[in-house]
Amino acid sequence: MKVWIGLLKFYLFGFLLIQVSCTSNNAELEALNLLVYRLKSDCLENKEIDFDRGIKEFNHLKSELAQSRLTRSETRLLQKYNAVFDSVYNNCNVRKSEGLVINFYLDNSGSINGYLKGEGFRPIISRILNQSIENSSYNLFYSNSEVLKAEKNVDQFMEELTPKGVRKGDISNSNINNVFQSVLNEVNDSTVSIMVGDGIYSVGKADNPLDILKTKKESTVGKFSKRLKINDKIEAVVYQFEAGFDGYYYDYENGKHKWKAKRPFYIWFFGTGESINRLISEVNLEEAPGFKNKAHFFVPYNNDFNYAFSKVGKIGNYRIVRNSKGKRIENSKQKRNQDLFGFSVVMNLKELPLDKAYLMNPKNYHVNKEYRIDSIVEWSSIEEVKKENDVKITKIDFTPTHLFYLSSTDGVNRGTVILELNNRPFEWIEKSSNDNDKQPDEKTTFGFRYLMQGITEGFRKVNKDKDIFKIELEIN
Repeated sequence: MKVWIGLLKFYLFGFLLIQVSCTSNNAELEALNLLVYRLKSDCLENKEIDFDRGIKEFNHLKSELAQSRLTRSETRLLQKYNAVFDSVYNNCNVRKSEGLVINFYLDNSGSINGYLKGEGFRPIISRILNQSIENSSYNLFYSNSEVLKAEKNVDQFMEELTPKGVRKGDISNSNINNVFQSVLNEVNDSTVSIMVGDGIYSVGKADNPLDILKTKKESTVGKFSKRLKINDKIEAVVYQFEAGFDGYYYDYENGKHKWKAKRPFYIWFFGTGESINRLISEVNLEEAPGFKNKAHFFVPYNNDFNYAFSKVGKIGNYRIVRNSKGKRIENSKQKRNQDLFGFSVVMNLKELPLDKAYLMNPKNYHVNKEYRIDSIVEWSSIEEVKKENDVKITKIDFTPTHLFYLSSTDGVNRGTVILELNNRPFEWIEKSSNDNDKQPDEKTTFGFRYLMQGITEGFRKVNKDKDIFKIELEIN
């Protein structure tokens, strides 16, 4: 409870800090504002914070201020900075000391043996179990046709990670939906579940395997949608890896294929927003050998993003209307002797738990009024002089993370422009799936798209809006 109160305090104060940074003329107060805002941002991103240095800086600036006579408003600001600093300090320290309960499920059906004999699989498991958040506790499980608890600690579990050591229970097939049921029921603000396996629905020797895949998909949809209706803060993150495989691969009819080459495997994380993001940030699997792709599933809960018109890269001309918070332009004119008109928009999308590839792909957005997104770039890539000039001209009162370039070849289309980030399927999932695995390959997984469609549709049933966010801009 204290953690949430602390978070609420400095989320609320964050707005205050940004506002006063634009109005304060006092150098020491401005420096205090920037210091506290930086510490707040680092804490939210789970970065290591040198509080010894922070305290020295903070106290030094306060002592400088103590030598001058403060106005009543400046005194109030100083008191508020003190409160924010204390909130950040207490919140970060509490969070560092609090571990998570981590439930780890390893698919130990027969197909896992090839990964255990190959190269690259075991180090990833070790990374997950040994580089997690301090003071965390682990519950380790094997999953096949049932879920079995491994009465081992992490070191013992890793020692046992051999084809012989993981031979527990009925390893002839796996029941992924049973595991989904377990992991979803367990997660909460302090408990995260991790699942590792080849991502294949077991269909047995079915006459119509695709029909079985679709049936199992619907079961997945039900398990996710039911749990999310109870707790819509649950998120799911799936990583695709590849590793060496040396053993027998079993196709959908249980036919055996000797395979000695790379094969994909998958790691799922399940938890509520703060917990899951703490854990994946700590483990940092995107930097691990063998990483290929990532998908993050969540119910959008905050569409209130900061955004504003910018003048960087404009085509033609326009004026940003005062007192519109940067959301209206007027006197818009296309490029002289041409029908080309272009404008840019800055946004702060820091809180969106989406990977860079999805967030910066114009195909994932929709814009009306015959405008199109030409490109999306990170604000940090813009030349400093352009950023400084843009902030002065547009009076931006937030720190952007991305810059969107939009244009029209039909001149200025006036009115309300709506820009939406659509909740689209991840392209890599479709490319990673096959409907017949009698000839195994290094890139695809049997029926994988059906499994992931089950997760996607489970989230969509709860998220009534099809879009992740929508913003409106006025062009006159």
